Amino acid sequence: AVCESLKKDPLNLEALVAKGDLQEILKPLGTAGIRAFFLALKCHPTSQLARYKAAFALAKRGFLREAGRHLQIAKDIQGDSVMDKDVAEELGAMLIVESGDPNKAAYQLDHMIDRQRDDKKSHSALLVSRGICHQAMDDLFLAKRDFKLAFKADPDNHEATYNLGCLYVKEQDWRNAEIQLNKSLVSFAANPLALLNRGVAQFNMSRLKMALKDFNAALELDPSMAQALLNRGATNQALGRLAEAEKDFSQAIAISEGSSEAYLCRENLMQVQAGTARPRTRGAAQVQDNAALQTQALRDYANILVQEET
Repeated sequence: AVCESLKKDPLNLEALVAKGDLQEILKPLGTAGIRAFFLALKCHPTSQLARYKAAFALAKRGFLREAGRHLQIAKDIQGDSVMDKDVAEELGAMLIVESGDPNKAAYQLDHMIDRQRDDKKSHSALLVSRGICHQAMDDLFLAKRDFKLAFKADPDNHEATYNLGCLYVKEQDWRNAEIQLNKSLVSFAANPLALLNRGVAQFNMSRLKMALKDFNAALELDPSMAQALLNRGATNQALGRLAEAEKDFSQAIAISEGSSEAYLCRENLMQVQAGTARPRTRGAAQVQDNAALQTQALRDYANILVQEET
């Protein structure tokens, strides 16, 4: 139906937004969904609905500053959006976290959570957001409580188990990290960061072949993830596969040149080349613990977004 509508009118706002929504479901974090939203925005620059959709898509991909700009513009537009104001407020709260004031964001979310107790899915999503605020304030006890409550309210909320798993990784509780990330991947199998973090847990439990499998799967979904290449190189190194380790470290350096990961890769690569490499038991694996799924690969969307807006 969406395709038929677009054939009749390629610039139809509702059809473009519906196409974006469908693509976001079929391939979360892919390019097709966000392209549709930005095409809708380009064709209908005064559409509040298109502006909100663009803001949410940007936030999911880690472009929080740009999402905040579109969210503010959307709030100033009178018009066509039927989107829940609480959803916009939630995004606004997460942007406050990004600006460096998680305390203020948590306070704002407290009131929203009280209002949404009867809507289990919304209640769960808001609890995850507040958990991220607590984690940003280094209050891991309250963060863990919120993620657990979020899962209890909505067992299908993969972000609740993903964040709880990453929190356990941060605490080096590898077994519980694995359990929670397994749950997250059942609900959302195409999450490269969940695979990366589960690989980290496997690596630190000395399950090197299982870790290698997770890093391979993460790289299939996101070939430009430097952390996954670094970790796969460390795992190959620990398994004595020095040629494969050298290749992984070289690729990671090419991707992340100038970053701290690049220097660590170079150090490992030099050890491999000099024949002095030793298995690493800890420290090579990188930890990601942000529900927004922020990864270096998301920077690849920057050119797409600029092209669509201009």
